[in-house]
Amino acid sequence: MSNRIHQLWSRTRIAVARSRITALGGALALIAAVLLTGTAAGTAGAATSRPQVVGNGWECTWTPIPPGYVVSDTQPLGCQGTGMTFRQPEFDGVWACVGSPVGPGYVLTNWAPSGCRGEGSYQHQIARDGLWVCQYSRIPPGYYHTDFAQTLCGGVGAFILRKY
Repeated sequence: MSNRIHQLWSRTRIAVARSRITALGGALALIAAVLLTGTAAGTAGAATSRPQVVGNGWECTWTPIPPGYVVSDTQPLGCQGTGMTFRQPEFDGVWACVGSPVGPGYVLTNWAPSGCRGEGSYQHQIARDGLWVCQYSRIPPGYYHTDFAQTLCGGVGAFILRKY
């Protein structure tokens, strides 16, 4: 029995040693790449390239959101516990989670604090004259806002959007 435990312990030590040697080799390769090229291999274009999502779908929260898409739902337990978001193309009237990108020409027109599993959500609409716009919405070029009503936009307050 003692010999069997000794063999298992030896195998475990060998496996640990192998994984450490592999990690050390990877670290040395990364350091060499930085020294030789000035950047880590494979990361040079990472900041500028975005994954292309075709249609609706669930993605890990850390995956960049492509232009023209919004996050319309969240799932905190997906992607090994880091969370998932449901992405879909932005369109007039879509409800999107707080923090979701707002595309050019769109404004925030309503607020639901219970949306996106309690995180809150805003309704995105294409800007047009006479539309009530939430207080924190950006105002697109060619528009200004007038009048204020505290009770609109889920109690956050809203302005009337006017075209110049």
